[in-house]
Amino acid sequence: MNRHEMQEEISFKVPSLLEQWRDQWAEAEKLRKKFIGDFSIEKTKNLTLDDYVIGKGRENRSFCYRIERELDFLGRILGAPAAKFGIWYGKKGSDREQKYRYVKKFGNTHQEAFQNVRKEIVKLLESANDNDWEMLLKNKLSPMFKGKILFVYYPDRFLNVFSSDHLMNFITELNLVSLSTKELDMQKAIVEYRETWPELLEHKMYLWSALLYDICGHPSKDKENRTPPFQNVVKKAVFIDQLPIGSTDIAGGRTPASGRKKPDYEKRSRQNKKIGDRGEVLVFEREKIRLTESGRLDLSRSVKHVSQTDDRAGYDILSFDEDGSERPIEVKSTTSSTLDRGFYLTANELEKTSQLSNYHIYFVFSALSEAPKIYRHKNPNFDEGEPLH
Repeated sequence: MNRHEMQEEISFKVPSLLEQWRDQWAEAEKLRKKFIGDFSIEKTKNLTLDDYVIGKGRENRSFCYRIERELDFLGRILGAPAAKFGIWYGKKGSDREQKYRYVKKFGNTHQEAFQNVRKEIVKLLESANDNDWEMLLKNKLSPMFKGKILFVYYPDRFLNVFSSDHLMNFITELNLVSLSTKELDMQKAIVEYRETWPELLEHKMYLWSALLYDICGHPSKDKENRTPPFQNVVKKAVFIDQLPIGSTDIAGGRTPASGRKKPDYEKRSRQNKKIGDRGEVLVFEREKIRLTESGRLDLSRSVKHVSQTDDRAGYDILSFDEDGSERPIEVKSTTSSTLDRGFYLTANELEKTSQLSNYHIYFVFSALSEAPKIYRHKNPNFDEGEPLH
């Protein structure tokens, strides 16, 4: 999704989302403020065991009960096992006895486990207050519980989505690059992307999460067919020096549709857009890596994803040769491993191939796979029927 398309999504969907959820978000904010009033950082340092654990019944409005149940609208952690809290009260598996249970990494007794869990909560809140990202990542609390606590106490800086699958879905659909697959790192990438849209910063983080689900949807239940994480793809993508077999005699053009079944043009358009966006961002990231590895960090920082803001330029990426010469790049992407079906150039793109020096076409093969291949074709001359080679 380029900047223009994202702007359209924001302009169209934000007003309706605000209208739809305004009252619920206002009520949720009241509950959140009441919770942090009852469990300030200072008060949390002196939590008792029964003030903390879940499992003592609905009348026991404990820290864990309230953050999971009462604040459910602020981001769901309900449904994950109670072990996410580090210590709880109740049954475990086939053992039906009601008693304190705990995760052994926190201690050898339930008292010791509770002391250490409480220390981790305090350290988490203090680390967030100090903007100490390294300590946040090292914190021993479970990722889902950690994420919920951070959002409840710091709702302007953290996202109220805690599921690894859901975060990865957003990262993938938006073609973002995260430092890792850790939940907090993925959250950070998504929140930083939000910060590039000033109109979103006027509203609470609730709106951003609602917009993400509206645009990206929920992750597919079929894990085998999910698009692989983009950061993994960037690392595994390679440049190739020869076109794959089956592509060598293909020149620019459009292949007519065939087959008896009437095509679903809307679905095809959405899929083609996803493939195209994926290829462009992949080339953008690989060009920065290429220049960095060549010792031109200065040029790497200047690479531009032109089509994000200007779809009339006639190319998608403005990169550079190692000597500083500009390298305009048009990206053509396919899920196939060859160009058997050809490719398409607009009239503007075709014109730029002869107008711009050092014009490149980058063909991205297997664009939605874990290991795409990129073939680079310099200064194409399609007016004279030059084949690719």
